[in-house]
Amino acid sequence: MRLRTIFLFIFVIFTSLVDPVRAYALTNIEESILRVEYIGLRVVSIDNEMKLPLSSEANHIKWRGPAHQSINDLDKIKKDLAALVMDQKVEALRLRLETGIDALKKVYNGIERKPIEKIEKDYINFWNEWDRYSGLLKEELNTHLALNLLKNIDEEKLKLFNDPDRMLYQKSLDLIREKKFMEANSILQKLLKSYRGHLLEGSIVSLIIDCRETVHSNLVEKGYWFDSLQLITDILNKDKYDLSLSDLFLKWRTLYQNDYYGQSSRAEIPNDEYNQRRWGIVRVMAKYLKKYPDDRWARTQMIRLIELPNIDRGSPDLPMYNTNFLNLVNLNYAE
Repeated sequence: MRLRTIFLFIFVIFTSLVDPVRAYALTNIEESILRVEYIGLRVVSIDNEMKLPLSSEANHIKWRGPAHQSINDLDKIKKDLAALVMDQKVEALRLRLETGIDALKKVYNGIERKPIEKIEKDYINFWNEWDRYSGLLKEELNTHLALNLLKNIDEEKLKLFNDPDRMLYQKSLDLIREKKFMEANSILQKLLKSYRGHLLEGSIVSLIIDCRETVHSNLVEKGYWFDSLQLITDILNKDKYDLSLSDLFLKWRTLYQNDYYGQSSRAEIPNDEYNQRRWGIVRVMAKYLKKYPDDRWARTQMIRLIELPNIDRGSPDLPMYNTNFLNLVNLNYAE
C-alpha cells in the first residue's frame, strides 16, 4: 500500500470540534431522521468490529474483552440517542433504534459463556429488530427526504460548460468509452485548470480518476503519474458544494481503504472516521440547500450519501474480503 500524508486523521481532529450531524438547512423532521441514521451507522460499525474476534478466537473466553468494550460503546451511543432533540412525528424511529441497540447488547452480554445455539438465537433477534428499524427508517426517508429525486443530471452538466468546453468535455466522454484514456486525460486536465472552484470541478476530477484507476489505463506506464486520492481530497476539504460530491466521497473512501488498510475481511476498517467525513459533506449539502431549497440534484446527492452502507467484513459471497472490494472492482472496471 502506498504511503501518503495522513490527512484522514487531520480531518477527524478538526471535525471532532464540530457537531457531526448538524444539518443547517433542513426541517426539524429531516434533521431528526439524519441524526438517528448517523447513530444507526455507529451501531452497525460496532457490530462489524465484533465480527473480527468472534471469527478468529475459538476460545470463547477471549470474547469477553471485546464484548465488554462493545457494550460500553453501545451504552455511550444509547446516551447520545436519548439526548437527541427529536421532532415528535418521527419519535418512533428513535425508539425503534433504541430497541435494536438493546438487542445487540443482549447478544454481547455474557457471550463468552453462551452456547453457540444461544448466540445464534440472540443474533436472530437482533437482526429482526434491526430489520424493523431499517424498514421504518426507509419509510421516513421516503416520506420526508427522498422526494422528487433525479437519476442523473448529465444533460444539465453539459449546459454549464461554455460552448468550446462543452465539446471538449463530450469528446473526453467519447474517448473514455473508446478506452483512449491518455487522450481523455489530456483534455480533462486542461478543463480542470479552467473550472477550479466551479460546480463542475468534481465532475471533471471524477472522470480523471476513472482514467487513472481503470485496469485498462496505461497512464502510469506512460509516465502520467498523479495522486487520485489527493485530487479528491483537495475538493472535499474545500467544504463547498459540487455536483459530484456523493460520487467523490465513494471514490475517496474506496481508494483510502485500499491504500491504507486493504480489502481483507480481517483488515482494519475505520468506519467511524469515514462517517465523520460523510457527515461533513452532508452539512455542506444542507447549507447549499438552504440557499437553493428547490435543487433536486443536491437533495438526490444527500440521500445517496446517507444511504451508502458502511464497509462491512465479508459476506456469504466474499468471505475473505471486506465489501470495499466490490467498490474497488466497480471503480477499476467502470465502463
